[in-house]
Amino acid sequence: RRIALGCKDSTVRVLRAPFPTSPSPLLAAAQQHRGTKLENASISAKPSKAHVESSASSIPTADTNTPAVVLRGHQDSVYDLCFSPDLDSLATCSLDGTVRLWSVQNQRQLAASVSLGKALWSVACSPRAGSRAMLLSSCANAAAQLWHVHPGSGQLKQQRVFVGHTDDVNVSRFHPNGAYVATGSMDGYVLYHDLVTGQIVRTLLPAPRSPVYCLAFSLCGRYLVSAGDVGVLSIFELAGGRLVTSVAYAHSGCVRSLSFSPDSRLMLSSGSDGSASVWDFSQLVTSHLSVPMSAVKATESSSKRSRLNAQHGLEARVCRSVCDGGVQLHGGQFCGQGTVALHGVSLR
Repeated sequence: RRIALGCKDSTVRVLRAPFPTSPSPLLAAAQQHRGTKLENASISAKPSKAHVESSASSIPTADTNTPAVVLRGHQDSVYDLCFSPDLDSLATCSLDGTVRLWSVQNQRQLAASVSLGKALWSVACSPRAGSRAMLLSSCANAAAQLWHVHPGSGQLKQQRVFVGHTDDVNVSRFHPNGAYVATGSMDGYVLYHDLVTGQIVRTLLPAPRSPVYCLAFSLCGRYLVSAGDVGVLSIFELAGGRLVTSVAYAHSGCVRSLSFSPDSRLMLSSGSDGSASVWDFSQLVTSHLSVPMSAVKATESSSKRSRLNAQHGLEARVCRSVCDGGVQLHGGQFCGQGTVALHGVSLR
């Protein structure tokens, strides 16, 4: 199991830690980096391949003997990162405008892109592994970029640019079949592109129109969910581009992340209001039920979090501190000191 931390000092730090059998080793691993400012983190676990992303403004100080590998190459804050589907590599993007690919096993940089001269806000790995693997970045230049490793050159070559937005692209995601790409922007639109041609297949307008910060495809590939600034979930059926339903007041603040269970039956959302909600997705799309099956606040008791986990088999694992509270991980659950805003959650 590995934790990858994207830091404001431009480094990427990769650690090994048990998870989630004990709260203390993973917490200690994060605490190793005293005063290190974090932008994002990603956790991988074999063999279940659980993947969790989070962000934290700072990590509490504590002594630990947990070893860490520091990867250097970026010239500014590392804003987002993700593990490849096979967990052999790690993709990162930075405010320096570059995307980089790292070998997790050999702890070295495999490839890097040229700088786009604008901040990159997100990075995603394609569902395909091996030689056909590609990366997707979201840029402040109102576009998303498709990257491929150029054999033997150590360079990420830009294969395609997805355009159509009029403001920063905050998030971009691959369709589960790897043939399409969705992008969400500050302009309030979601665009659905053909991967090969780059053409816009669908133009989707969430209701109400507001900046889009997160996107998630149902793993069956039939639906796309968008969310962002106003706490509303918008669910689209991709075949016809129809807005199936909008869930108002899903969170009282910005929605920070969306994630599906492997069977697409359940969806987990988290927000800057410090809450995580579990939704019966089939009920959302058929009867437009807009009440979550379960919801938990970051300030609520660990017993309620345990009941949530046991009832639905879900884990809201990592929380983001928006003050100086730091990050604490307890048995796969989340809690924090001070004001906490959940940024990244995942289902397994």
